[in-house]
Amino acid sequence: MNGRSLYGVLESARRTRQPAVLADVKVRSPRDGNLIDLDRLDVYLDTLVDGGVAALSTPTDPVYFAGGMELAARIRARTGLPLLRKDFFCTPSQLDQSVAVGFDAIQLSVNTTPAGQLERLRDHAEQLGLEVLLGVHTRRHLETALALDPVAIAVNNRNIVALEMDPGTVRITETLMPEVPPDVFVLSESAFFTADDVARAAAAGAEAVLIGTALAKSADPAALVRELRDGAWFCPR
Repeated sequence: MNGRSLYGVLESARRTRQPAVLADVKVRSPRDGNLIDLDRLDVYLDTLVDGGVAALSTPTDPVYFAGGMELAARIRARTGLPLLRKDFFCTPSQLDQSVAVGFDAIQLSVNTTPAGQLERLRDHAEQLGLEVLLGVHTRRHLETALALDPVAIAVNNRNIVALEMDPGTVRITETLMPEVPPDVFVLSESAFFTADDVARAAAAGAEAVLIGTALAKSADPAALVRELRDGAWFCPR
């Protein structure tokens, strides 16, 4: 084992009662267009680390998010932080590939994983040593995820099926959190722009937040990370 653990980040946030800020490194967004110039990727990653992000994620879908395994390998080589892969998973070979590139965790979204494959892919990922977050957006998704007894879930405040083009709000996290058992870690994703947004998710009981666009557009990402992180306190469920 390499010692990098996203579960560990979430556990630490719960123990210290300070929500963790994770950065979603995406070159392009269907909603916002181009976000990161690849020529400045290394500098951008260094800035995020300097700001105190606890972990990173990256979407590897090449069509909608301009991601890919080459980009992921660059991120892996630049930082020793836990790295989460987000994609439209449908085959075990994608999980094998994730391990080869150096990902530490994957996110299996309930509403994009083929019917009948969610548990199979989760089991294969765990056999490979990958940590698994089950992605949800609605109460029905959450029910499906909880039936698999997850360690952690990711609440997406936007709809990935709509390619996150919908107007997301942290209210999604606030609505679903009462249904999440206390022993399940929660990462709240998307629609974070202000310290108040992060504070609301943390107050609802989310151990961590995942922020992409706001950081990529910021003139000072490191300062924004500190601002978003330091103004919120995790409220135990």
